[in-house]
Amino acid sequence: MEQIKECAVKKVFIGDQSKDGKKFLDKNGKPYWKVAIMIDDETKYRSCLCFRRDDRAMSLQAGDKLILKLYASPSGEFLNFEVPSKKEIDFIELKGRVDAMEKIVSKLALSNNLEFAKSQKVGGMEGVEYPESDIRPEDIPF
Repeated sequence: MEQIKECAVKKVFIGDQSKDGKKFLDKNGKPYWKVAIMIDDETKYRSCLCFRRDDRAMSLQAGDKLILKLYASPSGEFLNFEVPSKKEIDFIELKGRVDAMEKIVSKLALSNNLEFAKSQKVGGMEGVEYPESDIRPEDIPF
C-alpha cells in the first residue's frame, strides 16, 4: 500500500555495505547505497536504495520535514520510502487545492440551496425540471 504524507525524519542511516561487510554492488559492479530512516510517528526503519550519489534521499538529515511516499511489502515485513520528484509534489499540492475548492463549492451550493445543485443527477435525465425557456431533449428531432 502506498501512502504519501509529510513526515519529520528522526534518524538517518546511510550504508554502502551489508551486515557481513560486503560492499553493495549492482549487476554491473557499480556501488549503491541503502538509506534507512525513522520518521516521526513510527518505531521501525524505512529504507530505500540509491544508485546515484546525488540522489535526494542521500542528503536527508535528522530533523528534516518533507513529503515522502511510504510503501510496505504485502506481508508488512519490509517498510520502504521514496522522495517524490518536484513534479509529483506539485501534482499532489494541486490535487489538494482542487479537492479543497470542490468541497467549498459543494458547501456553498448546498448552503445557498442553488438550483444547479438540485438539478444535478447521476445517470438518466428523468425527473429533471427544465425552465420554460430551455429546449427539452425530447423536442430535438435527431
